[in-house]
Amino acid sequence: MYGDNRLITKVGNNTYFETEVDAGLVTFWAQTEQKATVSMNLVPGKSYYLRCSVVSGVWLINSHFEFVSEAVGISETSKMKKK
Repeated sequence: MYGDNRLITKVGNNTYFETEVDAGLVTFWAQTEQKATVSMNLVPGKSYYLRCSVVSGVWLINSHFEFVSEAVGISETSKMKKK
């Protein structure tokens, strides 16, 4: 997973990680067979939860990103291993 052009982490199954990125418009992306991206204007001091999943199609495996609420993020990460 990248934040703009900076490698943040390698994503793994049932894991989560914490990182800090600069405020402002940030594009997160990863590449499997195709490049998946999501962008958000990040506000200083706020926590964000970005869900990353793998979607299998007939021919391709693609990453999928979705920002989720803090309540959902806390609930889901409580069941995961911290990276």
